[in-house]
Amino acid sequence: MRRLLLVLIVLLPFAAMGGRAAAQSWPLEPAETATPQATIASLIGGVEAAVALQQANPGSAQWRHKLQQLPQEVLDLAGVPPEFVEEVGVETVMLVYETLTRLPPPPGPDQPGGAVAEGATAWEIPHTPIALIRLTSGPREGAWLFDKRALTEARGWYARVKDLPKLPGHAPIDLVDAYRTAVGPLLGAVLPRGIAFWMPAWGRIDLLGVASWKWIAVLFLHGLILVLIALAARPVLRLDNLDGRLRQGGAGVILMLAASFLQFFTTQELLIGGPVARAFLVFWIVLFYIGAVLLAIASVRAIGELIGRVGGFDERPTARHVLLLGTQLATIAAAVWLIVVAMQLLGVPVAGIITGLGVGGIAVALAAQSTLGNLLGGVTMLLDGSVKVGDSIRFGSTAGTLEAIGLRSTRIRSSDRTVINVPNSTFASSLVENLGKRDRMLLEMTLGLRQETTPDQLRWFLARLRALLIAHPRVDEDNAQIRFTGFGDSSLDIHVQAYVPTRDGNEFAAVREDLLLRIMDLVERAGTGFAYPSQTLYVGRDAPPDPARTAEIEREVQGWRDRDNLPFPDFDAGQKGEMVNTLPWPPEGSALRRNGQT
Repeated sequence: MRRLLLVLIVLLPFAAMGGRAAAQSWPLEPAETATPQATIASLIGGVEAAVALQQANPGSAQWRHKLQQLPQEVLDLAGVPPEFVEEVGVETVMLVYETLTRLPPPPGPDQPGGAVAEGATAWEIPHTPIALIRLTSGPREGAWLFDKRALTEARGWYARVKDLPKLPGHAPIDLVDAYRTAVGPLLGAVLPRGIAFWMPAWGRIDLLGVASWKWIAVLFLHGLILVLIALAARPVLRLDNLDGRLRQGGAGVILMLAASFLQFFTTQELLIGGPVARAFLVFWIVLFYIGAVLLAIASVRAIGELIGRVGGFDERPTARHVLLLGTQLATIAAAVWLIVVAMQLLGVPVAGIITGLGVGGIAVALAAQSTLGNLLGGVTMLLDGSVKVGDSIRFGSTAGTLEAIGLRSTRIRSSDRTVINVPNSTFASSLVENLGKRDRMLLEMTLGLRQETTPDQLRWFLARLRALLIAHPRVDEDNAQIRFTGFGDSSLDIHVQAYVPTRDGNEFAAVREDLLLRIMDLVERAGTGFAYPSQTLYVGRDAPPDPARTAEIEREVQGWRDRDNLPFPDFDAGQKGEMVNTLPWPPEGSALRRNGQT
């Protein structure tokens, strides 16, 4: 709007207003629109009254207010994008003013062709396509306004009558034509006065309402600014130590400043208006809001990082990822809000689009179902706390470390170091084992002894194996179970189950290895062996069990019977107490034991 107001400042030295404007006593009085003729008089008188007020008191804001309000009082601007209202309104008022001041005055209500039929909602100035409509609803019901066609056809009306002389009592110069060649105050200070008179003929050629020399200037200016942006961006992008958010935010600021400068210089110094300015305005708005989106994204991320540092979120993985998720959502919300603002400024019917989405809500909901499910799944996992980043998990047949929970997917680093991305909705609805939250690790196996093993040998082995688990300092003796479970196809099956109180997989593997080696010693001491599949065909002579060792074992088990000390189904409490933690750990000969790491 400011650039359109400049036209009066530029043109006032050449304008001589008639007595109509000077005689107006109330310059801020609303326009009269009760009849078509009154609306026409209000438009003509309003332009001239604004000029007269500026001549009388250039520092007053009254003439600006008058010119700003006039289009909204006499034009039907419904449907014009907000960013274009003042530009289109003032431009249309000027064009209609220059057109009407070259035509015979319209007939009054009591003259032929000037009467309005009762109940009529439209009226045309006789012998012209200029029409006015009467509002039938709203706060201004009954007011007569220039029809919407004036917004698009006023330039054509003006082109058809601009060579006609103006009626007496109005500005003797053509405001539209003078504005087309005028410049703003900064250019006016460096360019020779009267540029319209010394400019060569080729520079005054009218192209879409803009002088050709202004076309050259504005295109050169836009090209120069874009080249400067590209040249400035190259060295900045090469700085490896420059933070990514700073680059993004800096790019946003540069685009916003470039768009603002281009709009200012084009509209307020080159004084380009009409459809050309509106076309460029789309480019400026898009460029400005691209920069605004980049700046908003960088700012939200920087604020999120600052909150994380101040609040100590880096030391709490779950809280850190909740903050990260919130930052991502805030970034999306900021970007969407800025895009919606830009769309509204450009006149895109955002409300209509939302309504359309409501009508097609089922299709949209189906299309967005997976996306929304993934988002809610990620939020649920973070809030529930069942798993957190850094936990060792088992998901189906996949085991690994949980690395990140994002908006769409969960990232798992498998044991073979590959990265697996699982949709949040699938991950949240599946059976997930959190290995990181277990307080102990299960040792479970089935031992198969040869079928030639005698019952007493088996009893001795079971007793010694139970004693082994009770005595081992890295085995939870309260939950240890060793039972003879049945006869296999070629073995006597013994089920072993015990818990190792550790979360460290490496430590668990060391304890299991130690137990397996000790079990092998027990099997050898029992005078038996591990069973081979019954299908095995032994070509050579198989060594029979050691008779001497078998007899010794049987005598020892008979001694338990004689003393009523047979450890079946279990040892008594006193025996357990004597055996707890009596085995050396780490085992004899271990390097860890030598170094004192017990």
